[in-house]
Amino acid sequence: CFVSLHRAEGFGLVIAEAMYFGKPVIATGWSGNMDFMNHMNSAIVNYNLTQIGHDVGPYKAPQIWAEPDIHHAAELMRQMVGDPDWRNAIAQAGRQTINQHYSPEAVGNRMRQRLQKNGLI
Repeated sequence: CFVSLHRAEGFGLVIAEAMYFGKPVIATGWSGNMDFMNHMNSAIVNYNLTQIGHDVGPYKAPQIWAEPDIHHAAELMRQMVGDPDWRNAIAQAGRQTINQHYSPEAVGNRMRQRLQKNGLI
């Protein structure tokens, strides 16, 4: 499986790619990846929002980010190993979600429809 215990994520391209290829995903339930992740297609790790407290790269001290619950992540990892039916179900659902809504074809079709709606093509 693919595991992403992130504090902040943009779109979550690597997560989406793993799902596209049928890999089960365990990831923090915070940030851009939640646009396509849900409890049916992935293992979502609990988190607590925390203030960063000091500048870290582009992140400034007063900003917040998610602190993933390491114990919950470990529990999900054990379930991933111990329950192959669940693991396969979320992997298949993840692949279906990405193929239906985020594949190049799906995104291209939505873009074309939007351009047509606005009279641009």
